[in-house]
Amino acid sequence: MNNEPRETLGKRIRIAAGMVKGGAELARNAGVSRNTLENYLTDATEPKITVLVKIAEITGLSLAWLATGQGPMMASDLAEHKTTQYRDAVSLNEDVLIAVIEAAEKWIIKNADRHNFSPAEKARVFRALYRAEIKRIGDVDAINTTDIEQSVHKGLTYLSELVH
Repeated sequence: MNNEPRETLGKRIRIAAGMVKGGAELARNAGVSRNTLENYLTDATEPKITVLVKIAEITGLSLAWLATGQGPMMASDLAEHKTTQYRDAVSLNEDVLIAVIEAAEKWIIKNADRHNFSPAEKARVFRALYRAEIKRIGDVDAINTTDIEQSVHKGLTYLSELVH
């Protein structure tokens, strides 16, 4: 498996559009305008992670592949891999993942003047934050989104200080 993306995010989204009835159908199902999708397809802008998640769900593509171009293309192929990385990707606590993504996106928007993350960087950061939260809170039924938001913001602030 090649660790380098074979194509741009726009090209991968174009592949996703080809898996449904085209760009108009993908835009409608992903909840974005056709013009917004066109900007994604031409790499003029990058979608939020929530849009990438919708595209992955609509098409059956692996979110990791869609965001980074790395790993198996199809989500169904993830289960065939026996590595811990892919087993972790298959068994997600969706509530924790959503809370992490929402908190991280708030932080990214608030700090947009100082940081500009590519989708691949966002995917790696979200994965690391998700794993840290699962390790911190354990396997719980009810989550405290405020607690997760504070933890994620603290982690992102620390990370930004390391890279700048």
